[in-house]
Amino acid sequence: MTSADVMRQVRDELLAEMKRDGFWLDRKLRFDPTPWDINNGYCDDFADRCAELINGSEAVDLMEYDEELAHTALLYRGKFYDAECLGGAVSWQDLPIVKNMGKTRAQVLAHD
Repeated sequence: MTSADVMRQVRDELLAEMKRDGFWLDRKLRFDPTPWDINNGYCDDFADRCAELINGSEAVDLMEYDEELAHTALLYRGKFYDAECLGGAVSWQDLPIVKNMGKTRAQVLAHD
């Protein structure tokens, strides 16, 4: 299994769990998760699980780079990965969660 396969599997497992159990967003219980939702509350689950399964990778707290950015990503072979960016980004600043800072879920999903 490739690292991309592992990340896809972990993302899909988290989405299935969130869909089954529900998750809280804006004080409402929801059952329609997207990768955006993983990145906004379950990012550490994604990164930590991937880091356990992919040799040579590590979960990194992006607050190390920007103290206002509460997000955990996977660092692997010089690229940053998260639930919205399975192809990786050379810079943490190129992750969709960084580019979409300040936008609502509805605004981000409207462009997908």
